[in-house]
Amino acid sequence: MPTAFILLAASHISVVPFVQSPTFRRWRCLKAKQALQKATVAVAVGIGCIGIANASLRVMCYAARIPYYSFAGQTFLGRLKFLAALAPEKRNELLDQVTRHIGSADVRKMIALVREAVSTEPSKLGSARFQAEGKSFASHAANGSARRKIVPFT
Repeated sequence: MPTAFILLAASHISVVPFVQSPTFRRWRCLKAKQALQKATVAVAVGIGCIGIANASLRVMCYAARIPYYSFAGQTFLGRLKFLAALAPEKRNELLDQVTRHIGSADVRKMIALVREAVSTEPSKLGSARFQAEGKSFASHAANGSARRKIVPFT
């Protein structure tokens, strides 16, 4: 939606140099300004919606006394096939770099499992079984008890 408003403003501005009437020129500039204001509001509303969605998820987790965990790791599991195609040196370098930037011990354990799976059986990475094992590991992390989740795995 903001793109539509920005394109509308650009079309109004692009016509201004060719307009003879000062009144029509002023009207075109005013329309361009209004379109840019609407684009700004649309961007602000979009960012606000994302923020409110994230905050509401955290509040629901807090109210239900469930620890909040991001599901970005589940997205990572779905994109592991590219690791099998990498050279072992490059793959280990990439996994070392990811491990250095992670603070969670659970995620470090998962990366160690990924490293082991890639080195022993690379074809296993894309399988549904490996993804299920990863989801199982994620839900039974540290103490071995299953965590309740508000949002199901996708």
